[in-house]
Amino acid sequence: MEVSRGEKVLIIGNKGSGKSTFIERFFEVSLNRELRAKCLFVRIDLAMFAGDREDSLGDWLDRRLQGEIDRALYGSDSPEYDELQGVFFSDYQKWSKGQHRHLYESDHNAFKIEFGKHLNNIIEDQPHRYCTEQLKNVLSSRKMLPCIVFDNTDQFPVEIQQRVFQYANAVFEEVKSAFLIIPITDRTVWQLSKEGPLQSYKSKSFYLPVPSTKKILEKRIQYVGKEIEAQAGKTGQYALPNGVRIKIDNLKAFAACLESVFIENEFIARRIGFLSNFDIRRSLELSRRLMTSHHIGVDHLVSAYIAKNEIEIPRWRITTGLVSGPHDYFRQDQSSFILNLFDVDASAINSPLLKLRLLSLLLDKENSVNNALDSYLTIGEIEGYFEPMGVPAQVTRTNLQQLISFRLIEPYDPTEEDIRPGQKVSITTSGKMHRELALYDPIFFSQMALVTGVRSADLASTLKSLSRSGGSYNAKTKRLRREFLDYCVGQDARFIKVPQNNENYVGQLALIDELQ
Repeated sequence: MEVSRGEKVLIIGNKGSGKSTFIERFFEVSLNRELRAKCLFVRIDLAMFAGDREDSLGDWLDRRLQGEIDRALYGSDSPEYDELQGVFFSDYQKWSKGQHRHLYESDHNAFKIEFGKHLNNIIEDQPHRYCTEQLKNVLSSRKMLPCIVFDNTDQFPVEIQQRVFQYANAVFEEVKSAFLIIPITDRTVWQLSKEGPLQSYKSKSFYLPVPSTKKILEKRIQYVGKEIEAQAGKTGQYALPNGVRIKIDNLKAFAACLESVFIENEFIARRIGFLSNFDIRRSLELSRRLMTSHHIGVDHLVSAYIAKNEIEIPRWRITTGLVSGPHDYFRQDQSSFILNLFDVDASAINSPLLKLRLLSLLLDKENSVNNALDSYLTIGEIEGYFEPMGVPAQVTRTNLQQLISFRLIEPYDPTEEDIRPGQKVSITTSGKMHRELALYDPIFFSQMALVTGVRSADLASTLKSLSRSGGSYNAKTKRLRREFLDYCVGQDARFIKVPQNNENYVGQLALIDELQ
């Protein structure tokens, strides 16, 4: 601000890390009020771009920037004639001294009408020039610093992102003293630095670290505590999505239950963070799904706290709530966080352990390299790896598509959602957690056993009987796991033959032993 120098800044963080929130809070909360008053803050939200035609992006950005500048400068009103004349005063002088001099001297009102038509032509047909002239005027006449944010660029393909960078740089070169901010993911910035506008245009990069899931939940619970203090002495009640109603005088108990579930159980915060790929929004959504699950029984927890009894939640209840949410059993159509790893596509019948084998391959690849960017395998490499095991390429592709759809693996270009030849993929934290649950959590395994289609009528009948039987929950879970595991291992042996005495397949050979 003091030296009237322009700057281009990248705010780098993973998806859902709070980049947009950070920028908004910086200008509205953190920045000194006196300094903030000297900033013209303009935010271009790329999430509003339909993305149907790449060649229309430039015009869309011009129109969007034009509207946001007018909103920031004039509010809900339109700019007045004299204000526009001030912005385009150089044009006004050229007209009055040049081609329209005689009209200016003979009929000043007619001259102003003609110049008004010229202004209208700029507004309607030259939005880019309108924007740059307004921004220059903001600097020279209003003595303000234009601060322009190009938000949500990272949800588009690299080609779109490159065009946004080029547009931002064009505005920067024309205005010179603007402060441009572009939030972007770390993977995207790496890609664009290798090939694209970041090679040519100088910018400063700031990395936004993602807070731990436990810390986020802790802050939310502290917020509930503040609300309790603010509501002291009032009456009323809150309704939770599962029908439980919490009275204001019981909010303290409710907060204590939240703390017991999320903060004292370290492994829950870890599982939520991993399953959401450390996306803050999705972490909170999954936490809400768990807290409102009837498997947790928050109404009973509140009653126990009020009665000064010990609040204790068995781990199996927490895992069941995490997997099944509001339902008695896991439902794939109602879950965007959990994927049934053992489900087999009827059009591509193969081993129920194939998805687990795919995740194991990608995890082994990641563990064998030092650089995360070397942990990717192409679709062709994965197909080639599984073909000697007897898995057709089309079956491998079908299962990879499911893993991508549920974010258990991710493509090198995060905007790509469909499998294509030559595409690179790597395992995500959600994929690692799914593998961990499948191998080591009997609750997860038994929940999947109850909902997975099987190719044996006898097994289906046995699993159904076990699900309805009484007795110890642990004993029933162990029996369910054993019956289903024997089936999965048997099916795997029928469809997959792992090459022996080959060091590339050591992890695949060890998988069955690890499961058993």
